[in-house]
Amino acid sequence: MIEMLILRIGGQHDNGVSYKIKAEWYMFNRKNCQCRVRHQKVNFRVFEEVEEDLKAVSVASKMAILQSLETPHCVCDLVSLTSLSQTLISHHLSELEEKGFVEGKMEGRFKRFYLTEKGKKFLKIIKSLLSK
Repeated sequence: MIEMLILRIGGQHDNGVSYKIKAEWYMFNRKNCQCRVRHQKVNFRVFEEVEEDLKAVSVASKMAILQSLETPHCVCDLVSLTSLSQTLISHHLSELEEKGFVEGKMEGRFKRFYLTEKGKKFLKIIKSLLSK
């Protein structure tokens, strides 16, 4: 690999203003190794989306709610299943619904929540991590 160091050494401009030493490394557009694998750019947007989803379910109480929603439940059922407060469960459900993990369907005066396909996938991942 050919590398070139360009070093700009300080001095003074004609107007008397001094400048500092500046080192810049320039590398030619070659790979460092001799492998024949073609390098492909990483799509960080995909990772950013997954990061947001992981942040959404990173709280233990949200994971407990997801696990409890393997079968559809209303908030009052989730209070008895998880021993969390009704306000906390409602808050978490609204966040999970906003991120697409759960959906709610009105049945009379109550809203019954259930997992979406995305929620089922994440629950499966969480369970696989817990089984190790």
